[in-house]
Amino acid sequence: MASVNVTNIVVLDNPSKFVDPFKFEITFECVRQLSSDLEWRVTYVGSAESEKADQVLDSILVGPVPMGVNRFVFEAPAPDHTKIPNQDLLGVTVVLLSCLYRSKEFIRIGYYVNNEYDDENAVYENGKRPVVVGEEMDIEGSEGEEEDEEDEEEEEDEEDEEEDDKDENPKEDTAEKKGSENKENSTEQDKDKADEKESTDEPASKKVKTETTETTETTGAEEKPKPKETVNAVPIPKNFEINKVKRSVLQDKPRVTRFSIDWEDHSE
Repeated sequence: MASVNVTNIVVLDNPSKFVDPFKFEITFECVRQLSSDLEWRVTYVGSAESEKADQVLDSILVGPVPMGVNRFVFEAPAPDHTKIPNQDLLGVTVVLLSCLYRSKEFIRIGYYVNNEYDDENAVYENGKRPVVVGEEMDIEGSEGEEEDEEDEEEEEDEEDEEEDDKDENPKEDTAEKKGSENKENSTEQDKDKADEKESTDEPASKKVKTETTETTETTGAEEKPKPKETVNAVPIPKNFEINKVKRSVLQDKPRVTRFSIDWEDHSE
């Protein structure tokens, strides 16, 4: 059983600017007397491609820790943006809040962080920021609806003309209908005979090969997905300024990982 249980964390001053410090209000409960301090640490994930871009923003010691409920505010400086790859400056990343006891990590809370450039006058490679995709889709959708209506009207006109022709020549229409039905029946009979012949003459090796292929496609255990090429989904503007980046910590759904450690003091 863990001697320290984190009961609540609130991200203060959220959202904020990228250059502003992180602020976490941490509430935890200590259920037994601790002989050592607790170490709290904030790590910013600079890139998903390499851990070398991770930055430990701050690490503090809290203690001696009394039994019962404890609360404090942990403030950590913003990451150094010059150590983050350009393609990872904007977009979604992760910030980790960890707690250690005697250098052993027993809990890690991860939050998604969204960094977006908050400047309407930002200039990009191909000019200004393009129109929102959703708006373009709405416009295209309205044009498409008009075209569909025109097509439906043309089809209705053609159907009306065909019905008029049928009314004028009822005998010819009946004869053509009977001929087409007889042709379809003979075609279906020939097709059934051909299918019976193929199923009888089909070799066993072909059947085994087909079954093996289906199993491979279903499992797909041997084939590994190809790694995606690194593409900067959020372009960096030419007139980029770090103080115009807006940071939002998605604190509603943190990812919590707990580790089992030895809480006993074996120094005596």
